Amino acid sequence: EERLLQMRGLMQSMEGAPAELAVPALEMVIRIASGILDQPGNPKVRRINRAGAAFQRVAALESLEHLLAVAGFQTARDGGDSVAVFPADASLHMLAEMRCIVSDYLERLRPLHPASPTSPSAAAAAAAGNRTVA
Repeated sequence: EERLLQMRGLMQSMEGAPAELAVPALEMVIRIASGILDQPGNPKVRRINRAGAAFQRVAALESLEHLLAVAGFQTARDGGDSVAVFPADASLHMLAEMRCIVSDYLERLRPLHPASPTSPSAAAAAAAGNRTVA
């Protein structure tokens, strides 16, 4: 499918992006997709405030904003806020494919760069590093 090729191309266009921006942004894209896939009937998880801190991590890399659009997200106005919305009739299959593509890219990136300080894997690594051996 053409949209899958577009998604892969967008991920390739991120080569060379600073890891301190890329890792948290990719993790956020995965969280956004997972939230929708876990609760597809919940309209709250389908709507993201574009001005919010979570979306700003994604917006730091233009390729990821395009990736969300290819996956089916649309920009809309909600009151005075600009929001990214995953419509009820958008393809959950395409969203799941996007999550897989992003996850694969993130896994290739992680061996080259430590986990972001906000990621669960970073917290686990920090906790493991703080353990003392008796």
